Amino acid sequence: MRSMWLAAGALAVGALLAPRAAEARQRVWFEAVAQGVDGPRGEPFQRVLRSVRELRQAGLSKRIEREVTASVDFKDWMVLVVSKGRCQGRGHSIEVAAVERRERPEPGAGQELVVIVRTVSPAPASTAAAVTTAPYHVVRLRATTQPIRFEVVDGAPGDDDPSTGGPHGPMTAESWEIGPVINGKNYSLNMPLRPTQDRDRTWYLEFGPDSGPHYVTFPHGSLVGKSVIRGRFKIEGAPGTRIWGKACPDQPSSLTFFFMSSDPDWYGDGGRWWATFATKRPLEVGTEFEVVARLDANWTSVLTMSHESGPREFEDALANADRVGFTFGDCESFGHGARATATVRFRVLDFRVE
Repeated sequence: MRSMWLAAGALAVGALLAPRAAEARQRVWFEAVAQGVDGPRGEPFQRVLRSVRELRQAGLSKRIEREVTASVDFKDWMVLVVSKGRCQGRGHSIEVAAVERRERPEPGAGQELVVIVRTVSPAPASTAAAVTTAPYHVVRLRATTQPIRFEVVDGAPGDDDPSTGGPHGPMTAESWEIGPVINGKNYSLNMPLRPTQDRDRTWYLEFGPDSGPHYVTFPHGSLVGKSVIRGRFKIEGAPGTRIWGKACPDQPSSLTFFFMSSDPDWYGDGGRWWATFATKRPLEVGTEFEVVARLDANWTSVLTMSHESGPREFEDALANADRVGFTFGDCESFGHGARATATVRFRVLDFRVE
């Protein structure tokens, strides 16, 4: 029998996938080190720090310096500091919203990192003139010699955040796909493409002896800045109904949290990742349960790669994540599907990426 780890990605795809075209933009993983409203009170600035010396010359407080030195080894990391400077009134903010690797516009010039900095300024009527703040954000990312450019954009994050309960968020059934769909073929047997929305804002999918889900995912996007995926589930059906793995009728099925890039390698490591440390097994009718998976834990990929063995690959995967959700597995794999001896209703009570 193949190992569970190896089989997690061994989908029987009928034809070799075409080579992937080079992406014009690629998200780069970063992590917050410090953030607040008591930063430098001079003019706004954006800086790249590559050494302790540059850190001490950046005009940050001793407290912020200590926070940086406690979590950054400049042999492997560099630091981005963005400051909004002295601001009159409450409600001002600044953050590193994204870091992207792009091709430079000049032919043959190579690549650069573009740092998207988002600032928020409240309406004049909402400010309190007696209050002065100095918003700042400090993040770390892997050291690189590539050129770095900052782009500053105005505006608060939109309400349509797929991580929460917005109109396209994870508690909207229409956002989800029951798949995976590869080269036009859906590998979930006799299942609808979308789950069913219920009136209580939960949603569900039904399956039985002749149908079964494999991947259930929604388009979240990059996981930079997120720390945990959590969900609550309920399995409804007739007493005595058994849920089993597609390839192993005598063994119970499982549920595992999962994320993937927009164009993964269906045969190899790096594009698909499972929270195998938090797998729920067995799945039993009449139960309600919660699954929590931290994004800094030891997620595993398709073959032999894990967060611990491939930290840079995992960081790239988080930065360039596309779909997030969960998979149903069997004795061979974490994603090869489930069946049931009679119709069951698998209900999602809550799902969050935080």
